[in-house]
Amino acid sequence: EDGPNSQCNRNSLLDRAVSTMTTPARLKAYLASVKKDVIDSDEKDIELALKALVLNEIVQRGVLPSSSYNDDMSRVAGAALSAAGKQLLDDSSNFPKPLLAGSSAMAGMVAEYVASLVETNENSFEFKGLEDAERRCKDVDDNRLLYLVQLLQNEEEETHIQLLHIAEGYYLRAASFQPDSPQMWKKALDVTVAARSPHGGEEPLEASYPLDNLIRIAEAKGNMKRVSDLSLRLAESWLSPKSAQHPFATLFVTPFLPSLQPSIRDAKQAIQKCDIAHLDDDGELWYKLLKLRIEINHEEITVQELAEEKLSAANNRGVGKNGKTVKAMAFRDIMVGSLASCDHPIDVASRHLRDTMLGRFQNYQATVTLTSTMTMLNKVLRRMKERAKQIGIESLKEKQVCNQKDAEKAWVDVTNFTEPLFRELAKHTEWNGIDSERSLE
Repeated sequence: EDGPNSQCNRNSLLDRAVSTMTTPARLKAYLASVKKDVIDSDEKDIELALKALVLNEIVQRGVLPSSSYNDDMSRVAGAALSAAGKQLLDDSSNFPKPLLAGSSAMAGMVAEYVASLVETNENSFEFKGLEDAERRCKDVDDNRLLYLVQLLQNEEEETHIQLLHIAEGYYLRAASFQPDSPQMWKKALDVTVAARSPHGGEEPLEASYPLDNLIRIAEAKGNMKRVSDLSLRLAESWLSPKSAQHPFATLFVTPFLPSLQPSIRDAKQAIQKCDIAHLDDDGELWYKLLKLRIEINHEEITVQELAEEKLSAANNRGVGKNGKTVKAMAFRDIMVGSLASCDHPIDVASRHLRDTMLGRFQNYQATVTLTSTMTMLNKVLRRMKERAKQIGIESLKEKQVCNQKDAEKAWVDVTNFTEPLFRELAKHTEWNGIDSERSLE
């Protein structure tokens, strides 16, 4: 049993460790103890895990806190106070890169573990007595450690997401030391998606960085099925908007994540790496859905650029124009300018997507991809109807850009696109005594 003397010895050990730089052997032993006592423990001890979270950040600076996560929080606060201001270890240190990667990955695992405890609402926390550590962090501008200390003092509504961002940053840091290790990038990818798309949905833009590296590694190994699967995710991530930057992401993630912006060019390059022969039915549908999304996004950007040109020209002439009206005019010009609709990339991609879905309609489960496909086809249909309407309006003007024949053809395109969809739906629908063939006429 621990007695007063053993407690005193533990406190003394902590005092010595906080002021002493660690060695590779000691760091390795410390990481093993964290894995055993925190990650692999059957007890869901959130206090123990939170202390380990703070001390693992201290370890990133080369200071060994021994097994001090077993001490009370005031001792951990003392460790934070003493380590504040020390720089993170980098390539110039005498630590092997695999050990630096392992140290950062362990910190990520602990952050992810605490996030899981917070998410289940089985545990809550609010620790006192950290004011001195917080003040010291502010004095030396150690914002990383400051945010962790502040996190311990008050659990907030977004604490779970904050912890996932912290884990994301640690995994990206780990991957920077071992860029050819797929395990590090996979952990970074999983937690990036969890932090930025907690309820599922599209791949976030920030996922493009770990995805790109996982594809690079898979290509080097000749695993083309893996390349194809990941390329679909990468293409989708390049089409996603940039996520709002949380302060935790700025501190822990941004230093290890390149500046990213949505990019149609990069999305196209990603989809070109995908071999459709390696995809299952759902993957093939997703592939054709992404190809259509790329074309639609390209058109939307073209409309926006044309609208900005028109607005700028109007302002230069001293003519005030409503931005929404100008954008509608730009859309009209693009639509009327695409009279050869059958050859338009959007229409070609739309038919490919429609025909792929119809060819396997009976075998499809109610997947996210199928739902997204139906939503996208509905969007395409609205676009086709609007195009037919705009062409019809233009055909009635004195200075005709298009004629009545063009208008009729535009509406025929709408019918030709929708009819196969309705006929297939009719096969799987109870029409309640109505003649489905007659209803389609």
